[in-house]
Amino acid sequence: MLVVFVLLWIVDQKIITKFSGCIEMKLEASRTTDISDISRMLGQANEVELNEVRKAIEIYDPNSLEDLESLIILGKIEMS
Repeated sequence: MLVVFVLLWIVDQKIITKFSGCIEMKLEASRTTDISDISRMLGQANEVELNEVRKAIEIYDPNSLEDLESLIILGKIEMS
């Protein structure tokens, strides 16, 4: 079982998470809706955000790095 540490803040009674944490949670869930959400979010992310996600996935779920790169490519294609 993969245990993921996600940094959360509570602001005005809403839970806020880092971008990389959101991607980690959705990748772990692996539902079709979550995978399509990841693709769209990564397609709109800048290189700094993408590198942050890559580092987080490399630490917490290195087996998913290849999937992550595929989702980044698909997201960039979808957003172009």
